Amino acid sequence: MPDSESEEEFWQSIEKIFDELLSRALKQYGPEGAGNKLGEVLRSAEMSVVKKVVPRAIAKHADPQIALELTKLIERQPDAIGALREVGVSIANSLRPIAGQRFTKLVSVILSRQLDPQGIACATRGEIKRRVSDGLLISGPDGEQDLKPDIDIVVYDKATEKVIAIVSCKTTLAERIMQTVRWKEAIANIPSQYRDVKVFLVTAWDTFDNPTQRNRARTLDGAYACNEDIVEDDRIKKFDKLAPDIIALRDRMIDRRTRLF
Repeated sequence: MPDSESEEEFWQSIEKIFDELLSRALKQYGPEGAGNKLGEVLRSAEMSVVKKVVPRAIAKHADPQIALELTKLIERQPDAIGALREVGVSIANSLRPIAGQRFTKLVSVILSRQLDPQGIACATRGEIKRRVSDGLLISGPDGEQDLKPDIDIVVYDKATEKVIAIVSCKTTLAERIMQTVRWKEAIANIPSQYRDVKVFLVTAWDTFDNPTQRNRARTLDGAYACNEDIVEDDRIKKFDKLAPDIIALRDRMIDRRTRLF
């Protein structure tokens, strides 16, 4: 990373890459169709992000001479491979959270475009999310006290602040899907006000071809893929089905309240 580029400027440049890609996807496919393309959007950002991350990693971890002549030094000086390994570790460690955090933001932005006109909000931070996160702490079978799903997005009715669903966003199912599954299996132990809250998974790249992963995902209330290379069923669907499913859930909640009175 050039000396003239500050940490803040680096992250602003990362945000710009994703903002521009999302803007193009929304313009081309609309919010209804862009969700199915999020995996593609995330992948298309890879090289642009790598071009920003690699110079930054070299500047942080490599000797200035190695940074300038890395390839030649590897040939002349085998010990330079150790420095290159540190650069590689830094790149990997930077790319993972960048992909995960930005994926959650992309999902939230597209969902908000569809849900906000219906009076439904998506929260990735703030008091409502904190309240839900604290309320969903339960003990697992092994006595674990902080067992809960990865709560990336809380979806709630804006008029009543009633939580409709929590959404866990994972670029791949190699990430901690079992924590979400285990929490869903223990749902009877959570406070009563949260027992009807649905647990959804959104993934960028997985196609649920692996039977074990598919079966695990089906224990949730719904799993949604941001790519078009999946076989849909009643629980596993393309991303464009998520907003309509959430709206239908909220409408059923309103209908139940109306019948009670």
